[in-house]
Amino acid sequence: MHIKEKILELHRSSSEYTPVKPLLNGISIDLLDKIVDDSTCDTFLENRLKQMEAALDGINISHGPKWKDLYSLYKEMEIYLRLKSSFIIEAIPETDHKTPDFCIQFRGEKIFAELKTLLAMYADLFYKSIDEAGLDAAVKTETELINAVANPSENFSPDKIIIFSSEIVVAPHRKDATYDPRSKLHVIKNIINKFAQNFKREQYACGNTISIIDITQLGLISPLILSLLPIHKSLSPQQSIAFESGELWNIAFGVQNQILFRQPEFNGCSNYDSNLTENGIMNDYPDVKGILFHSSSNYSDSRFVGIHRSNENRGIIDFFKFLCKNACNDEKNSNFYFLHANQSHSA
Repeated sequence: MHIKEKILELHRSSSEYTPVKPLLNGISIDLLDKIVDDSTCDTFLENRLKQMEAALDGINISHGPKWKDLYSLYKEMEIYLRLKSSFIIEAIPETDHKTPDFCIQFRGEKIFAELKTLLAMYADLFYKSIDEAGLDAAVKTETELINAVANPSENFSPDKIIIFSSEIVVAPHRKDATYDPRSKLHVIKNIINKFAQNFKREQYACGNTISIIDITQLGLISPLILSLLPIHKSLSPQQSIAFESGELWNIAFGVQNQILFRQPEFNGCSNYDSNLTENGIMNDYPDVKGILFHSSSNYSDSRFVGIHRSNENRGIIDFFKFLCKNACNDEKNSNFYFLHANQSHSA
């Protein structure tokens, strides 16, 4: 069966089972069509499609290890195509030695890139729990509908429309029962730790190497653009004056024990969140010349934002500004004005 038909079949099965399927819902049929078309003259895409087809073999709607492989392969091709649309890019062949994933040509300079697609904390447990919650919600909704039809009342008749709904809590940064969905610390700590677990120094040995981190499955509390600021004004209409820490800036440049701020629960309440427990990536990993964060709900709204050091070489800085349309920042908060002025673009 063709990859596209298999994915469509999984979508149909999922709609009957649970509409909340984060990995499956993150795969765009339109982009798959483009990947298949482009693969006829692109060896990298052709090879990744074969790997994706192998991952799809025997896969079903229930979460299993192959789902992570499938999604990571898809994201690798998505980001490759996004970069290829603007630059000359080469996928570096895999060898016995660790190497970066891509080599990008920008204004006569080579920039190497290592891609990390991050999934939810305790991914297998998380995605299985989503499956179970979705099934429970579907059963609950169907039971309510059957009971409503079997026991009509003045609020139910054939000419009336009744909507039944169930709530599913999705918490990709959850660790235990003490998890606070409004805390910036969980988001920052989770992404720093995931990066550290996957870091291989040899992949940055070429020099001029950046990290691309896909955070689509994780999500942020702040809007994407404002998360590039060390601190920004809250956009909550309930808060007349409130400021909160930007997650992506602190993931890169935060310092252990510094204070984090969050959106207060109500006017007059403290906006203290917690103290940062880790150093930011750019502080502890000097070989990383910058970080591109990537997020998308579909290929058409795929977005890069960037973090780099203020004294980084001009080629890296210009590359970030070009690709991110100036949605980038450094440890000195040099792009503060632009990011605040363009905060509506992150909504």
